[in-house]
Amino acid sequence: MPLRSQDWANLPEVTPRPENKILSAVLNALGQSVYQGARDFVTLPGDVYQGKKRIEDVTPEDTMGWALNVVGGGSAIPKPSGSLGSSGVIKGFHASPRDWADVGTRPFDEKYIGTGEGSTSRGWGFYLAKNPAVADRYYEQFLRDEYQRKIAARAASRGESLPPMSPTRYEVAIHATPENILNFDQPLYGQPAGQKLISRMEQDFLESLQERLDYGPGMEVDELTGNQLFQLITKHINEDVIPGQSPDYAVNHVPTNLETKREIARYLDRHDIVGSIYEDKVSRGAADTQEKTHNYAIHRPNILEIIRKYGITGLFMGAGAAGAYNEGT
Repeated sequence: MPLRSQDWANLPEVTPRPENKILSAVLNALGQSVYQGARDFVTLPGDVYQGKKRIEDVTPEDTMGWALNVVGGGSAIPKPSGSLGSSGVIKGFHASPRDWADVGTRPFDEKYIGTGEGSTSRGWGFYLAKNPAVADRYYEQFLRDEYQRKIAARAASRGESLPPMSPTRYEVAIHATPENILNFDQPLYGQPAGQKLISRMEQDFLESLQERLDYGPGMEVDELTGNQLFQLITKHINEDVIPGQSPDYAVNHVPTNLETKREIARYLDRHDIVGSIYEDKVSRGAADTQEKTHNYAIHRPNILEIIRKYGITGLFMGAGAAGAYNEGT
């Protein structure tokens, strides 16, 4: 099912006349702050008390904004403006059994790809959820004693000594745009990333892939979904080479499934495709009339930035603020 246009839409911008730019900016910021501050100051405690807002759903911004408004300030931490802002940032959620990253850093390291809970079924990369509830399930799993015992036993079998578990949820900024992220559920011709990839693929390689389709389902390459293209390239690389293939790939050994996916990811990355987006498990089983939610698999680590994190107690640990929060991973 195609993504709704608002998922990818840039936020509207209002440009005042040059002579009013400074005054307009000041008044707009002041007006927004006063309005938001007054509304939060009046409504937040009552909403919680009356049950309109659960205490676990109060965000760090709610808490800090309300506290600052009490002393005459305004909201100190701006809220993200949706899945894709005008700056080309997409928000995702990630969970880890340990607290391993600080807010404001880009700590993702490709050497850890394939070591987590997933099977890299949608490609080689770091997996993030668009829906925070999906990532929360991993976080809750990490809290269970049986999971922690399993991880400890796995480490002991390898002779490793692991630090204490400290399950943490991360809110992550993906510094990319839709034309850089291949949609696994849409045909290539119907998505920006697919169109860009087809236009950049080497002609002889594209023809080789088309020949495989001619002997099979008789489709055009651009009619494939992102996932079908990924599977087709996988079949090709298992029998032939792809453009720019690493010289050490498949040398003196049969490549593992993870190595094959890494090689394909590197090929896509050379064409500025930094990852994929796909319907999560809940959405894949849902009716077409229901709203779909998605996960991301990002194979370019340096575009992933930690913007918030939430620890085992639910405390917000970024920017010096604290507050209960029931989302994120």
